[in-house]
Amino acid sequence: MNTSEYLDAAQKALQVKSDNALANTLGLNRTAISHYRTGRNAFDNRTAFIIANALGIDPLEVIRDMEIQRAKDEKTRSFWMNMKPLIQHGIHASVLAATGIAIVISKAVNELALLTS
Repeated sequence: MNTSEYLDAAQKALQVKSDNALANTLGLNRTAISHYRTGRNAFDNRTAFIIANALGIDPLEVIRDMEIQRAKDEKTRSFWMNMKPLIQHGIHASVLAATGIAIVISKAVNELALLTS
């Protein structure tokens, strides 16, 4: 889906009739909604999470679609297009868990380095 389609879906899900009402309901800037609506901008990750939450879907689906929309070349677009089955089958949970573990390990290593120096 593109930004305009996501905005339409969010309006329907939230039962609001205008972009102004949608902006107010989601806590987003009306000008940003206008830029999303016209395709001038794709959602940033924060907005992708807000939209996903409103729709009750996985934020990574929205982020993936925004990366496809932002892609400047076919190689990048293809990469993100090929991520759809992985996202749908829950691979993102493993990636997020691995990222969290890496952060914890990194902090522990940094603390150990401070203690030994």
